Amino acid sequence: MKKSRFSKRAINTPRPRHTEQYGYEGLRGAGIVSGSLLGGCLGSLYDLLKGIRYPEEKEIAKQYHIFPDIPEWQDKILLLKQARKHLRLLISSKCLKHLAS
Repeated sequence: MKKSRFSKRAINTPRPRHTEQYGYEGLRGAGIVSGSLLGGCLGSLYDLLKGIRYPEEKEIAKQYHIFPDIPEWQDKILLLKQARKHLRLLISSKCLKHLAS
């Protein structure tokens, strides 16, 4: 069940529950970890940094400090999710390389 209403009437309506199907993959480290998460949708983060889909997005993010500064990433657990099921591996790799720079 996907959220389909985004009007003011939808405020405070329960969020749909989804059964986890894919799990997660740890890229560095092992075992149980704890800490603050920082991250989000890989495609959205890439769009925010590159400003390709919406050229003004990058400047707006900078003006309103939407994207965390480098010190804010210190000691955080990076959480990246991929919203687009069919996002090709090549694009994901390109996004990750840009985020790393």
